[in-house]
Amino acid sequence: MPTQNSSMLDFSKPQTALQVFERSPLLTSHAAGWAGIHLEYHHQSPYKNPEIYPLQHVIFIKLEPSLGGRIIDGRLSRQQATAGDIIIYPANTPQQCWSDRDSKFILLSLEPTQFRHVAWELLDPDRVELMPLFPQPEPLIYQIALSLKTELETDPAGSRLYAETMANAIAVHLLKHYTVQKAAVRDDSRGMPTAKLKQVTDYINEYLNQGLSLNELAAIVQMSPTYFGTLFKQSTGLAPHQYVVHQRVNRAKTMLLNSNLPIAEIAIETGFSDQSHLTRHMHRLLGVRPKQLRQQKVMAPRN
Repeated sequence: MPTQNSSMLDFSKPQTALQVFERSPLLTSHAAGWAGIHLEYHHQSPYKNPEIYPLQHVIFIKLEPSLGGRIIDGRLSRQQATAGDIIIYPANTPQQCWSDRDSKFILLSLEPTQFRHVAWELLDPDRVELMPLFPQPEPLIYQIALSLKTELETDPAGSRLYAETMANAIAVHLLKHYTVQKAAVRDDSRGMPTAKLKQVTDYINEYLNQGLSLNELAAIVQMSPTYFGTLFKQSTGLAPHQYVVHQRVNRAKTMLLNSNLPIAEIAIETGFSDQSHLTRHMHRLLGVRPKQLRQQKVMAPRN
């Protein structure tokens, strides 16, 4: 519970960080419509924040070395953190931290309801309690945080499905490794029933040019987002956001080879934010850029 000197902070709201730090974040997900997870990218001068009481599970990801300390639920730690280290501040736990030098970091805040839903759907613990974590390397969460930051920078409007999928992945990882009672993920390798898989893939293809969300896709087949994401990947070999990108690239390829529409228009018609966004993903998946693909059409021999 909050102490008399602590402030309750809701990191799902814009400008909350200014109650803790001197500067506003350089990048946030608040306008991107993410559900269950929020991201802030910071570059802060030396600071010492007051005791706070976060309403979300907060993960502090260090992007460069820093010297300082923190107190989490009465436990004190003074040590140098390095790039790739994470700190976990569980929700509803008083904490305070400070830094003696400029620092760059990412704050990920995970809604407790998101955490609990994942626990009930995929895990079988009698009691789930997230533990505080003082600075230590955590490559998986570090890479997810960097990927979320990149996605937010390059395609904020279309980043929702990816962010919600990654929120589930983070929650599962935390439940497996950083809870008081370690939980074992239930084994369900059967995948999604064929009829339901066709139902959701047909829906994806019909609304491919729109901003799909994990909750929306899961609702089509009447599953929770977490369970849906797991079964979908078991059935297709791809996470939902990866499958959507593959389908968009394939449709764009077809349109490039079979129409004379401008590339920028094809990008929008297939759900990409702009031509550069299409170019990046097409080159990554097919090894060719849209202009090169269209050139192949021009050079193709005529019967």
